[in-house]
Amino acid sequence: MNTYKLTISYDGTNYEGWQKQRRADSVTVQETIEGALSDLFGTETKITGAGRTDSGVHALAQVASMRAETEIAPDKMLKAINVRLPEDIAITKVEIAADNFHAQKDAKGKHYRYNVYQSPIPRVIGRNYFYQMPYPLEEEKVHRSCKLLEGTHDFRAFCASGSEVLTHERTVYKAELSRNGDWWIFDFYGNGFLRNMVRIMVGTILEIGNNRLPLECLSEAFQKGERALLGKTAPAKGLWLMEVYY
Repeated sequence: MNTYKLTISYDGTNYEGWQKQRRADSVTVQETIEGALSDLFGTETKITGAGRTDSGVHALAQVASMRAETEIAPDKMLKAINVRLPEDIAITKVEIAADNFHAQKDAKGKHYRYNVYQSPIPRVIGRNYFYQMPYPLEEEKVHRSCKLLEGTHDFRAFCASGSEVLTHERTVYKAELSRNGDWWIFDFYGNGFLRNMVRIMVGTILEIGNNRLPLECLSEAFQKGERALLGKTAPAKGLWLMEVYY
């Protein structure tokens, strides 16, 4: 019996997120991959992801761990899994890991990217992979907002309601904007992220950049922990899980 580390890329458009749901009619990335693995090994096979992504969120390098008793070599296993998966999910790497490797518990940090296209004219091509922002943004305010999000804070106000976590304290190592014409690309590196945290950060940054919210709302939200002080949650389709660090 070996422990395996799977690196996974997926287009989240047609899935109700990563995590398997109790509803029989739901289709998630996790259960789709588990179905392919179970078919390959001829026995029910479960995987554990590094973290859940919401419906519509994409990933370039999600990570999952699994235990399996098989003599199939990792390179052959990679090909055998992928032929059993739909075209919007792919395993990009299969590795034998230490017996105690756990994709979620061993994760040290994550990198998320959020793509914004800022223009009053709709961009049709690729619309499932970015958020269209029709209003102008003040770039200096956007940069200042990103810097205020860096550091260790209580991100209670930046969390979806009903989330059950032991602590809302998280550390954002870096929050930065890269701009290329109408494209505004946000990258967030941290030791962990609460549910909807990145999307709430982006939604708030955009409203600050558009002068709908004051820059001071960020520090006030850290102090008071009130969701109402922040902006709307940015749509899921612009969010990408880029990497998980171990």
